[in-house]
Amino acid sequence: MIVEASDDDRPRARACKLMRCGSVWDCPICSWTISARRTREVQRAFRWAAEHNLRVLAVCKTVAHHKGDRLRAVRELHRAAERYYATRRGSTYRELREAGAIRGWIRGTEPPVSPTTGWHVHTHEGLFLDEAKARAVLGAAGFEKLGEILMWEWCQAVGHKNGRAAFHAQDARWAEHVDGSYLTKWGVPEELGRGILKEAKGDSLHPFQLLDRPDDAWARAAFHEYSAEMAGKTQLRWAPGFKQLVGIEEIPDSDAAEAADDAATWREWCRIPRSVWYAHGGRVLVPLLLDAAEAAANPDATGPPPDPRVEAVLRAARWADGWDAYGRAEAWRRN
Repeated sequence: MIVEASDDDRPRARACKLMRCGSVWDCPICSWTISARRTREVQRAFRWAAEHNLRVLAVCKTVAHHKGDRLRAVRELHRAAERYYATRRGSTYRELREAGAIRGWIRGTEPPVSPTTGWHVHTHEGLFLDEAKARAVLGAAGFEKLGEILMWEWCQAVGHKNGRAAFHAQDARWAEHVDGSYLTKWGVPEELGRGILKEAKGDSLHPFQLLDRPDDAWARAAFHEYSAEMAGKTQLRWAPGFKQLVGIEEIPDSDAAEAADDAATWREWCRIPRSVWYAHGGRVLVPLLLDAAEAAANPDATGPPPDPRVEAVLRAARWADGWDAYGRAEAWRRN
């Protein structure tokens, strides 16, 4: 494995020369690379919206859930409610779509889980709207309250499908007014593109956090259920034709996993021999090694020393010219 670090203003690290599985749901390494690509695509869509004077409504929708509910059952309820919500005759969403006010949408799914309340499946959506056409349908007052209207209609759609959805658990607001609250802690594009990588709130865990509990039987069972249910599913969905309208090439996750993260300048940090890689834990060390590389690339970084397994790998690594990374590891220990 080769570890590289970037030379830009915000030092980052990435792993190279690894076989990629291309799974956005099961693999933390591939998921990070794929999600970075998807986030840049969403950012491009937001720039396109600004160029065309569109408004973006950021929406978060969920359904009531309980301990013991199967992930498949919760997802099926959510999907059934979504179809009814978007197609019901007389619904606000359908009226906006038929009037051409909805230019497109982007929707991402997150399935965090809690040992006390079960699977909290929810979607984050960016709704790209032509304001003039939307106001013609809704009127000035209706347009300003559009988020509230859509959330009430979502709760009604869930009820129609024999589920429950609390109004206060939903969220909708204009993207330019989004702050650091529940809906989007990173910004709307990041919430859509990288939602599955963030840390959940309270006692909920996002699926990759379950992997931090290898001795927990509940965590193992939950991850297996999640992996089986999400296999082959799309992480981020776009309205039909919207990617082409924005000018984004469609590439599958398997290709996105191999793509370069961005246009930053990257340089080699170290090479880890195959024997060392497998002797000290293999891929489970990747996040720890990347943290160490980012800290080494940042001269102002302070913090705890690396994991002992990382130090063992660092001792055996072959260093690229210009790096004194193990010496910095010694300095971390003194801190």
